[in-house]
Amino acid sequence: MMLNILRKILIITIPVILFMSTVIFAQPELKSTGIGFRASFYNPSKQTSSVTVSRHIGYSVNNSVNAGGCLYVFSRIGESTLLEFSIGNIASIEQEVSFFASQKIDVFNMTPILFGLRYDFLQSQNRSILQPYLSGGFGTYVLSDVKVVQNILYEDVEVSTNIKPGLYFGSGLNIHLGSWISLNFDGKYHLVNINPDYERSGFEFGIGFNFSWGSF
Repeated sequence: MMLNILRKILIITIPVILFMSTVIFAQPELKSTGIGFRASFYNPSKQTSSVTVSRHIGYSVNNSVNAGGCLYVFSRIGESTLLEFSIGNIASIEQEVSFFASQKIDVFNMTPILFGLRYDFLQSQNRSILQPYLSGGFGTYVLSDVKVVQNILYEDVEVSTNIKPGLYFGSGLNIHLGSWISLNFDGKYHLVNINPDYERSGFEFGIGFNFSWGSF
């Protein structure tokens, strides 16, 4: 349901953005280096990403969304091409509580460490404050799962960690708010373990800011 809504929004907004980018003239000079951060929502292909609370007699289940953020740095190597490095974290929590004072907590973390390229595909023609781009790259995904079982008699903690290779590709939009600051919207598909059927492969949608400096 969420993906269908996002697809409809993108279908409507992308043509509008592209049209606006041809009529709004105020893009600052090209910067050579920058840093940014964004908050993100992740939708794994094999899991449900939502906040749910279900209650039964003597029993309740609470699920949180797969949400997090990332920090990224970038460096321009051409008028339209940039190198990008990012490190992020996505987390989800599931908690089960029973009437008999026992509970199970499952915390899952995914930490993508990624290297890639970004291509500003209208850079040579576009001098507006709106700059759409394409991106793609590769890296490692550190997957951690912490399971905690508690009751009045004992507590058991189980931790497992895996490192998987992966690829990503996507697109985004920078809206220049000044000569050194931009609002950023970004969407990616993560191919974890280089397998679209892997349970942690999925879409990531983010929003944040980036700051740039140095003339190119």
